[in-house]
Amino acid sequence: MQSLESIFNTREIAIGIILIAFVSFAFYKDKNQEILKSLKTLLNTFFHAKIIIPLSFMFLYSMAVLYLLNKVGLWENHQIKNFIYWLISIGILTHFKHKTYTIKSAIKNAISLAIIFQFILNFYTFNLLFEILFILLTVFFTTTKLIYEKEENNQHISKFANFILLLLACIIVILTINKYITNFNEFTQTKTFYDFFIPLFLSTMIIPYFYVFFMLVRYETAFVTLNFLTKHDEKLNRYVKLKGLLAFNIDSKNFERWSQNLSSYKLNKTDIEKSIKDTKQLNKIRNNPRKLDIEKGWHPFIANSFLIHHDIFIDEYKKSHDDIWYGYSNQKYIHEENSNLYYKTEGKLECVTKLQIYLNFYFKSDDIEKSYNLFVDICKVLVLKSLNVDFIINILEIIKNKQELEMILYGKTISIKYENYKTGTNKIIFSINTNLH
Repeated sequence: MQSLESIFNTREIAIGIILIAFVSFAFYKDKNQEILKSLKTLLNTFFHAKIIIPLSFMFLYSMAVLYLLNKVGLWENHQIKNFIYWLISIGILTHFKHKTYTIKSAIKNAISLAIIFQFILNFYTFNLLFEILFILLTVFFTTTKLIYEKEENNQHISKFANFILLLLACIIVILTINKYITNFNEFTQTKTFYDFFIPLFLSTMIIPYFYVFFMLVRYETAFVTLNFLTKHDEKLNRYVKLKGLLAFNIDSKNFERWSQNLSSYKLNKTDIEKSIKDTKQLNKIRNNPRKLDIEKGWHPFIANSFLIHHDIFIDEYKKSHDDIWYGYSNQKYIHEENSNLYYKTEGKLECVTKLQIYLNFYFKSDDIEKSYNLFVDICKVLVLKSLNVDFIINILEIIKNKQELEMILYGKTISIKYENYKTGTNKIIFSINTNLH
């Protein structure tokens, strides 16, 4: 029987020891068995048919790929460990990356995984005691960085933790490079080739599986929406689904977008046809980002990203019931001032005619200096991006004095307005509006 050291290196053994120690300590301290209850709930959730069935198909698909590798003589048993790592880190976890999975990201993750296997886990390791200390320090400072990096008052702690992590990384890199130089023959051996090749090959071969899997996930999500919209008419439900499937075929992403936007149309044959036509036209617009005549407005998917450098981005452009198209961004929160702001676009299918930034706050206006400054900065960026001109009006002074503004700039109406609600909510709206009649 092989010894533990012949299967796992000291770094992997150290990780195992730390995990066992942590879990044992957690269970020892858990007098009310809360962890056990949570674990039971987690396992019940994990072993749900909707999770187990696709994972089983993925495992069988992966085994078929391994069988193929074995048949052509490209499989060695020492790669079983790397296969297990790949199965967990890419094979299983990718199922939960519905929104972010792309072929490019799959290949990138595979290369990263191969590098992690070879350079971090396998090639240069210390003795067991040092490895345990090294991993504990890494975990401690990583956790510290994650906890404090979003707290302005504790940025110095986050920076110190980041410095230590960089220092530890530099030590590993220097020692690894030194070992590559002094043990180059070890690096160029056949096993090293397999360590790089197997994760990359598996991740490439699994792409067709995930393409089909995510396509089915999108269709299922869309069907839930369609079932809700047509829940009182089974015949209409069948008609809508069939019409959508025939129109979009395997284009599940646009099928999903269409289903989400269908509630803005009347559910008759004419409007269903129009909704499909609009979705296809919008997809063409999405895939052809180009500058429009500034007098008409802005391309929807260029306007969506005007504020992307402030981490404000509009993902979709949708139709409302009154035939106005709009897009809402994520909300950017200023937690310490209990305020938030977001970006909105509005217009027609083919172009945006109105850009707006909303600042919502609940405190007195004198207590939100940071929110005001951020709002002003974003307003200026929006003017620069949309009109290609610096906005020299003192927005900060206007909003601090609770004044309103309306002016014409390059044929666009720029305005600042206030809205107050009985709930105590206050809203400042900065708008750039195309003057089309």
